[in-house]
Amino acid sequence: MSTATTQPASQLRCPRCGASLAADQDWCLECGAAATTRILRPPSWKLAAAIVIGVVAAVVVAVVVVVNALSGDANRAAAVHIRAPAATTPANASAAPAATTAATPTTAATATTPATATTPAGGGPIASWPAGTTAWTVVLATTSNRAAAEQRARDLIAKGVKAGVLDTSHFSIEASGAKFVVFSGQYSGQDTAVTAETRLGDKAPASVFVAQVSPQ
Repeated sequence: MSTATTQPASQLRCPRCGASLAADQDWCLECGAAATTRILRPPSWKLAAAIVIGVVAAVVVAVVVVVNALSGDANRAAAVHIRAPAATTPANASAAPAATTAATPTTAATATTPATATTPAGGGPIASWPAGTTAWTVVLATTSNRAAAEQRARDLIAKGVKAGVLDTSHFSIEASGAKFVVFSGQYSGQDTAVTAETRLGDKAPASVFVAQVSPQ
């Protein structure tokens, strides 16, 4: 008579439902829970969020630095190109006594800075004729309207010509009866005025001429 050998029952139990488990059984067949296997938890979302926030912050800082650098370069470039107009003074000439004739007394004026002296483009005031001065000048334009005369003077000043506007109602000048004259400089002699006219070159219109101005 043979005797059957009985296998000892496993002492493993399911941690969830308490069912008996075999020695090599990793999962409970009753409830499906993990018996001898540990399931790792998924990584925390907080770490991923922190990484994303850090990357975004770094990008924002880089953008701000680049924008500030570009803005500073633009401001420096603009400052280099801005030029303050140099102050100019009206072409004044001091009156000096000269030989007079019995027919018409005249007063000669000392020559001022030649009309070729330039001013910054677009800058400088419109000159006026000094009161009580008799001298030769270069006539650049004639017109019957003050606004037109001043605009013509500004155009010439923008080209580097020292220009002024003279009201012929207060001075005597041979200008074909024009009410307003655009002039450049005061010169003691006709030859000096002609030399100044020549030096104007392409900056002055073709219709320029020299004339003597005297107070009425």
